[in-house]
Amino acid sequence: PHSIPSGTQGFFFNTRRDLFSDRRVRQALSHLFDFEWTNAALFHNAYTRNLSYFPNSRYASSGLPSEAELALLEPFKTQLPASVFNKEFGFEQSKGDGNIRKKMRAAMNLLKEAGWKLDGKQLIHTETDKPFEFEFIYRQAGLKRIILPFIKNLERVGIKANPRLVESAQYKARLDNFDFDMMTFVLSQGNAPSYEQRDYYHSDLVDVEGSFNYAGINNPAIDALIAQLLQVTSEREVITIMHALDRVLLNEHYIVPNWHIGVHRVAYWDRFERLTEPLPYKLGVENWWAK
Repeated sequence: PHSIPSGTQGFFFNTRRDLFSDRRVRQALSHLFDFEWTNAALFHNAYTRNLSYFPNSRYASSGLPSEAELALLEPFKTQLPASVFNKEFGFEQSKGDGNIRKKMRAAMNLLKEAGWKLDGKQLIHTETDKPFEFEFIYRQAGLKRIILPFIKNLERVGIKANPRLVESAQYKARLDNFDFDMMTFVLSQGNAPSYEQRDYYHSDLVDVEGSFNYAGINNPAIDALIAQLLQVTSEREVITIMHALDRVLLNEHYIVPNWHIGVHRVAYWDRFERLTEPLPYKLGVENWWAK
């Protein structure tokens, strides 16, 4: 086991698209990713679902906000989802058997609130009559086995998602120009959060070609928290701000969170011994010795 921060890994919505501009729509689609089935059927239950943008780190939020976090969040209370303040973030868990009826009902309720209705087997918008259809791009062929079951679940509520495998150079070009509806990515995270959070989430970078604000995040609360993050001088303040930032990002549903693993996957010969307590941020084989 280790405490190396995992990246912000997920299926990224491009909120610049009208289709994904409504938080309820993004939340609905998040319900339809059946992590428990994916983990059991494809990953041998090796992974843990991400419930944070900063998994496996001290910057991951949990439970309800602390008083210090609330002090940061209260000025934006009218602009943020109520769940930021009064609900622990999480997803309805399935039994891992492919049956997600409860999650589908939750998704459909959100989609109806957002103005979508089922017409036969197709989800259409109540005002425009446009079908719910989008393209899901990816660049690693091995992801197909993960993406296709998710797309199948989307089909069950009338959503048509078209998967498209894109070669690496074209993939980068499309991301640089925000030419996608949904895609997969991992934003690197570390033990000393700083300006990279601005690169990932600040509104100033929404329209800057080649920026890392892939989701198109334009949120005053996030901008303010990042500004405070870049000014603080103590680790305690950094942790508090990161927890608050995490809560806002999660409850705005800018991505469908994926998974992480908090252990080193290695096999080693029993002629070697190692420290009883594992090192938090590295495997440390240079500190092993022969018996």
